[in-house]
Amino acid sequence: MVSFFEEFEARLKRQRDEKVPQDNPLAASPCIKVCTIEDDVCVGCGRTLDELKGYGSLGEQERIVINALAKRRLMKLGSRTRQS
Repeated sequence: MVSFFEEFEARLKRQRDEKVPQDNPLAASPCIKVCTIEDDVCVGCGRTLDELKGYGSLGEQERIVINALAKRRLMKLGSRTRQS
C-alpha cells in the first residue's frame, strides 16, 4: 500500500517534470522542497496537509488564496521560532 507521503512525492515529481507554466505567479506552488510536516503544516511552504493533497487540481484563484494563507502561517511560525 502506498502511503500518503509516497503518493504526494510522486505527484510533486510529476508536476515538476511536466513544468506546467503558471499564468499568474501568485498561483505558483510555494514548494521549496523542504517537505517537513509539523502540526499538520509543511514548514517549507506553509500549506496544510489538506491543501497539499488537493493543490494540483485547484483553480488559479484558489491557489492564490492558499498561497496567501500559507505565507501567513510561515510568518507566524518564524516569529514563534525567533521567540523560543
